[in-house]
Amino acid sequence: MHSFIQTAYAQAQQDTTSNFNPEYAAKRAYALSMPVFAAALAGDAKQYVLMLPKFKGAISCSPDNAEKAWMLGRLLIAAKMMDADDSVLEKYRDEMRKILEPLNEQKDNAAMRAWAWAYLVASYDASTEASYIQAISAMATAGEYLSADASLTEKMWTTVMGAFASALANDDACYKAYAKTTLNEVRGERSLEQVFAALPADDYPAWLIASLQFAALKVNDYELYNDLDEPLTAAMKNAKSNDLMLAQATLVHATEFLYRQSHKLC
Repeated sequence: MHSFIQTAYAQAQQDTTSNFNPEYAAKRAYALSMPVFAAALAGDAKQYVLMLPKFKGAISCSPDNAEKAWMLGRLLIAAKMMDADDSVLEKYRDEMRKILEPLNEQKDNAAMRAWAWAYLVASYDASTEASYIQAISAMATAGEYLSADASLTEKMWTTVMGAFASALANDDACYKAYAKTTLNEVRGERSLEQVFAALPADDYPAWLIASLQFAALKVNDYELYNDLDEPLTAAMKNAKSNDLMLAQATLVHATEFLYRQSHKLC
C-alpha cells in the first residue's frame, strides 16, 4: 500500500509548472488528491503529512468553482479520517459552502457539485442540525440536475457517493435511498456485474465498488456487501494503478473499521 501511494505522489509532481497557474493548479490538486485520500483511508500518517501541504497549496491556487469544492471535500474527509480538530473540519466546510451555495440553482457541473456536497454530508453525524439537513438537500438537488444523457460514470459515482456519504454520516434512511432505490433506477434491467463492467477503466470502477461495499458494511447491509465481492475482485484485476491504490486503501479502511467494531463488543 505504501509503495502505491509513494508512486502516485511522485507522478502527481512530475509536471513542474507553477502552482499559480489556476488551470494547472486545479489539475494538480486532482492528481494529488488521490494519494492523499488513499493515505488517509489506509491510516498512513507519515505519507499523509508529507503530501498534505502540496495538496492544500494546489487547492488554494485553483479557481473557485465546483471542482475546487470537490477537492476541498476530499481534503475534508481525509482530515476527518486522520482525526483532525473540529476547528479544522469546520474551516474546510466553510470554504466549501462559500463556493457551493451560489451554484445551487445552476445545472452545470451537477455531478461534480453532488460529489462535493456528498463529502460535506460525510463529514457530519446524521442529525437534525440545519447544516446537515442543508447538505443532504443540496446533494440530492445536484443529483436531480443530472441530465438524462449524463454518462453512466456520472450517474454511478453520484449514486455511490450518496450512499457512501450517508453511511459515514450514520444516516440509514438516506443510505437506503441511494443504495437501493437510486441504484436500481440507474442499473435498470442490468445486473450489478453488467453495470460495473460497463464503466470505463479510467473512471475508477474498482474504487467505486469498494466505496459502495464499505458503505454497505458501515450500515450492516450484508446482502449488498456480499453481492459486491465478485465484482470488486474482477474490477481490481483490471484496475489501473490509482484505481487499484484507492480500492486497496478502502479495503484497508474497512478492515480497520471491522477491527474497531469487534473491540467495541469486547
